[in-house]
Amino acid sequence: MAFTLTENMRNPMVFTDRWTLLMVIIAAVQLVLVLLGIKRDKDADEFGMDASRTF
Repeated sequence: MAFTLTENMRNPMVFTDRWTLLMVIIAAVQLVLVLLGIKRDKDADEFGMDASRTF
């Protein structure tokens, strides 16, 4: 969504632009959140809890 809001499709295609750093930061935050979510699911399994259940 952020890409479509920040890019002018009439401009010539380039590898980097002024929004590249923002997109990298967003991707890094998403990766960290996914890894934390996976770790949380594994921790629930160690205590005999069903990781598929949500509270």
